[in-house]
Amino acid sequence: MGELILCRAPLTASPYYIEEKSLNIYSLEELSYYLAHNIYLLRPDFMNPDLIRWIGQDLGETKLAESLKGLMDRKAPLHIFISRILEETGYLTPPEIQRTVREIETFESKGEVESRKIRADHLLQEGHVMDAVREYEGILKDSERLKSSAELQGDLWHNLGVGQVRLLSFPEAEDSFRRAYEKNHRTISLCSLLESCLIEGNEEAYKENLHRYLVPPDLQKEVEDAVRIEAEAEPLVKFGEDVDSAFSQVVTSEGRTVSKDIRDTIEQWKQDYLLQS
Repeated sequence: MGELILCRAPLTASPYYIEEKSLNIYSLEELSYYLAHNIYLLRPDFMNPDLIRWIGQDLGETKLAESLKGLMDRKAPLHIFISRILEETGYLTPPEIQRTVREIETFESKGEVESRKIRADHLLQEGHVMDAVREYEGILKDSERLKSSAELQGDLWHNLGVGQVRLLSFPEAEDSFRRAYEKNHRTISLCSLLESCLIEGNEEAYKENLHRYLVPPDLQKEVEDAVRIEAEAEPLVKFGEDVDSAFSQVVTSEGRTVSKDIRDTIEQWKQDYLLQS
């Protein structure tokens, strides 16, 4: 896991496999570390018979396993189940346990679509692009059934487009950003759509979108200036990555973007270009 973890008992020869991270866990301490650092990957099905069996049989923690089975049978909330593991292990300090459990509880209180979106956002930010794209597609497939808001659906389409850009799938990204803007009406989604058209060299689609969405001249100029500057300064692939980092920002559940405002980014690009000239 990249860090030295002190275990109070010998490591088991039969690890517990966590599919989301393709990770083998050999002790309760490693399990506690994973729980504390991967809160947004946790799903309700983490509370399952296989995990309890591993804790009881492979680790020899029979009392803890019995307690966890009782919680599972009573359909206790996930944060209670995890709290029991963390408290028994003693790897985290009490304040760390409280903070972890509180974050899980907050995460549980959100609706299904929003909580799944948070997981997908986390995957995207961690660089698991293909996994994130599949997750966004699955959420969008279920979003109408789950009656999510148009704004939330738009943010899902936007973040799907971000993943597609990072996979250099620009035609698919254009479609996703278009759907995003028509639902969430965020400027960042509109800019991402225009940027994708220009990177792909689809001038016809670019002009069509300028007309369709009545893009003001100042915003059009900002998009074109940023694309022109980067196109002159960088090879195409590196250029696409840089433009993506500025325009295709992940929209959080609160409607904020993860990175700084697009205007600041463009201004920094201009300053960097002048310094290099």
